[in-house]
Amino acid sequence: MNAHGMFRWVTCQLYALEPLLGTRDHDALRKTLKSLPATLDETYARIIRNTPEALREKAQRVLYFLLYSEAPLLAEEASEITKMDVNAVIVNAEGGHYGNALQAAAFQGYANIVSHLLKGGANVDAQGGQYKTALAAAVEASHEDVTKILLNWDANVNNGQDILLTAVLNRKTSIVGLLIGKSANVSREAFKWACQIGNLTTIHLLLKNIQSTDTINYCSKRLHDACKRGYYDVVQTLIRSKANVNARDWHGLSALYYAASHNHVKIVKLLLENGASFNQEDEEFEKDPFYASCTNRAMETMSILLMKDPDPLFFDEALESASYSADIEVLELLLKTAKREQQNQTNPVVLAQAMYNAILSLHEGCDTVLRLLLQHGADVDAIAGDAGKNTTMLCCAALWLQDDERKAKAMVVIEVLLEHHANVNKGHTFLGTPLNMAMRAKNYKLVNILLAKGAKWTPYFGMCMQHTAYRRKLEEVK
Repeated sequence: MNAHGMFRWVTCQLYALEPLLGTRDHDALRKTLKSLPATLDETYARIIRNTPEALREKAQRVLYFLLYSEAPLLAEEASEITKMDVNAVIVNAEGGHYGNALQAAAFQGYANIVSHLLKGGANVDAQGGQYKTALAAAVEASHEDVTKILLNWDANVNNGQDILLTAVLNRKTSIVGLLIGKSANVSREAFKWACQIGNLTTIHLLLKNIQSTDTINYCSKRLHDACKRGYYDVVQTLIRSKANVNARDWHGLSALYYAASHNHVKIVKLLLENGASFNQEDEEFEKDPFYASCTNRAMETMSILLMKDPDPLFFDEALESASYSADIEVLELLLKTAKREQQNQTNPVVLAQAMYNAILSLHEGCDTVLRLLLQHGADVDAIAGDAGKNTTMLCCAALWLQDDERKAKAMVVIEVLLEHHANVNKGHTFLGTPLNMAMRAKNYKLVNILLAKGAKWTPYFGMCMQHTAYRRKLEEVK
């Protein structure tokens, strides 16, 4: 079956050459070779032509059964076939992988045999076999010529199978057009996959057969797929077909959220021009398209949405997120906008949280983040988020000194804070001042720096500084 009749064709060729085997008539051999048919269909046609007219009908009958049979015919079986009357009952016989001869011929793409079977009374809508109907088999195998023949014989395009979906998945626009021309029903799955694939011609064809009452619903649900994948023309077509630009998908996300997340700038502009809400919070993550563009580093989209005056809450969260991930480019754009719009200058809590996030993560570039925030008005001695009462940024950084993997970056952060005159005597409620933390971490270098900047010792469990230094074997401090 997988050889598509190649072995049978070779066998027929060898039979034609058999009379010349053993002869030395090279001219006759060359002439015979040139006259051999190029395909199995042509070979069968030649056999029929060369058969005496009185036996031609029986020979044709045997060939039909050869096509349909799953194993070579025995001589006795072929003899029985010649005695049969070829009528509608025979051509509609059931059994085998394909269920009937018509489905087998349709799947293999034998257009001539399909025509013969239909003219001989084959039921065009016969059910059974692997593909249920001949039309489904032809569409599955993408045989456009066979599909045309079956449709011209009024094959049912709406027989319970979604053959239109098969044509869409196979990306066979021409076959989609044939099925639509016969009023094939457009399922949600077929339309969904057409939008996900992004085949604009197929989408236009499907829209012709969608009931007008369903068009808005179909288009609205598929708008998200097109926005996510960046299919501008598809988005434009769906909007023109009255898609709701503010509809949510099953995640509770809007089309603008997807376009903004993937930085599809043209689509973002198109959605905004058609009334998309840029402050629409998603139901699952409780974030808006602007926040999504920031966290996904969609810089062009960020710039567009910043001009739309995003929700201050999401602006602040984006600033804090960029600080944590040390995304300098995003942070610079946000701070530049904040300065222009005078947004965060009266909200020191946001800048303090952003500084705390940078120290908490200690990502590469966190020192640059701190410098940017301090340049834009952040208080170097601000209380560090939820780290505890009276816990300054300097204390938070000093806490990392006991972490062998992070202490080097912590020192860089501490140096930045000291450059900006951080108060060295503000301390943690229970852990003491930065000087106490430096002593516990046995970091004599920082101890000396802090002492030089006027740091004072806070007794730790009643121990003075020298006693602590002795206990921790800090000779340089003693």
